[in-house]
Amino acid sequence: MTSHNASPLIRLKVWLTQFPYANSSERHQAFLVQNLLLALLVIAFFGAFVALLAPVALGDALLVVALVWLNIPVALTGIWLLHRGCFAQSAMFTCVGLILTMSLLLITTGVRDGGALLFGFSLPILLAGLLAGRFTLLLAIVLSSAGIVLAFIMERLQMPLAGIAAPQGENMGGILGGFLVVALILGFFVLRFGQVLRTALVETQQRATELEEAQVHLEQRVVERTTALETALTAVQNQAAVQAQLLAENRAQRSLIQQLSVPLLPISRTTLVVPLVGDFDHERITALQQRVLQRLERAKVRRILLDVSGVALLDQPVAQGLLDLVAQVRLLGAQAVLVGVRPEVAEALVALNSDLAAMRTFADLEAALGDV
Repeated sequence: MTSHNASPLIRLKVWLTQFPYANSSERHQAFLVQNLLLALLVIAFFGAFVALLAPVALGDALLVVALVWLNIPVALTGIWLLHRGCFAQSAMFTCVGLILTMSLLLITTGVRDGGALLFGFSLPILLAGLLAGRFTLLLAIVLSSAGIVLAFIMERLQMPLAGIAAPQGENMGGILGGFLVVALILGFFVLRFGQVLRTALVETQQRATELEEAQVHLEQRVVERTTALETALTAVQNQAAVQAQLLAENRAQRSLIQQLSVPLLPISRTTLVVPLVGDFDHERITALQQRVLQRLERAKVRRILLDVSGVALLDQPVAQGLLDLVAQVRLLGAQAVLVGVRPEVAEALVALNSDLAAMRTFADLEAALGDV
């Protein structure tokens, strides 16, 4: 059965159990206030007929019934505000409404015979203090005091409506009955409110414990992540150190390979033979130039024999590098000659359109050494 097809009584029960509050403590308090207002509504509806049994005029009795029934719209409005999410407004409206109706009833009974009503003023004051806050509590005290003072003044001045429902003779039964009703309502409300507070306190303690456990767990995770990050950082630093060492070794090896790939063989104190073997590129030509020029600075070398018979391929960039080396050696006061020039080497040199008149060449190393 859907909620639309349910009977009005079932829909009312469902509506009374639903409150638009996210906090569980607020929902419990709203449910408690609603029960109090429902009890007030029932007591006001059925209790008003007691006035018809009092030995007073029928018109005065009906007026008292009407005043008592004023609590019914007060209770209904308070419940409606609760379900609208206006908890503070509901508490304030209920307190003010109860004070006004009890003040009117106190005027009809008189302050002297209104012992139960005087005790009843403690209900809205207690409700305001526990639920509504400081302003509503102060308002409840001021309105209660003003209502009692107004009833007392009207009774002393014997104004209209003052004392029209005052009991004739002894009224201990009415006073005790009214006191008992108010005391039961107050006791029920305080008991349930205490239970709500204890439940909220337990929930708060549980949440605090859960937060502490979560904080401890979070701190442990932070420590673990920090340790892991430090370990990872150490590993990265070690890896970087290893890579730096490998790069240094690689550079040293490359330097050694370059030296071995371009050997400088002294024939005499003034003559060096530089056998060129394998494929040459820009990097090897540059290394050759650097080694030869550095050797010329350190030794009294006057003649460099560049043996190109072992070069597999001599393209134009490599040929240009050899010509540049010859020119550099000549500028340093020495002489560079080419040994083992093959036809393809000669073609590469001639294709550069350079001045080859100052360059000496020999067919082989024996001829170059014989010319010394």
